[in-house]
Amino acid sequence: MARKLCGFLIAPFPAALFQAIIVKFWPKPGQGVFEHPSAMFVVICLFFYIVGLLIGLPLMIIARRKGWRGAGVHGAIGLIATTFPIVIGLAAMRGPASAYIVAYNLLFFSIGGFVAGLVLWRVGQSPAVCARSEPHRPA
Repeated sequence: MARKLCGFLIAPFPAALFQAIIVKFWPKPGQGVFEHPSAMFVVICLFFYIVGLLIGLPLMIIARRKGWRGAGVHGAIGLIATTFPIVIGLAAMRGPASAYIVAYNLLFFSIGGFVAGLVLWRVGQSPAVCARSEPHRPA
């Protein structure tokens, strides 16, 4: 259980770190979290935690009941959980959105969610499961 909790807590770090680096080099002065890398890191982590609990956890329960396990399932659930709210948000936007904003948000959150799912799967596995999941290499 501790490994799963640790995996849940560190799963958003790759996406949050990437976005914080983007904000460090291309800040948007006067736009709150878009001008402070550490604030962006926290906001992205909070977003991933919230959608992980509200969307990812129910999807994970459904996947487990159906017997679906493995890295691909975790990655797909992460992708769906993080991309769904972004699609809803982009659809609800008033006024035109630039193709850049739409493409960046969809790519960032879908890839970030997939990676977060993989991190959660890898960290959440027991050492015995991880040892069995790696291919055997003859000496």
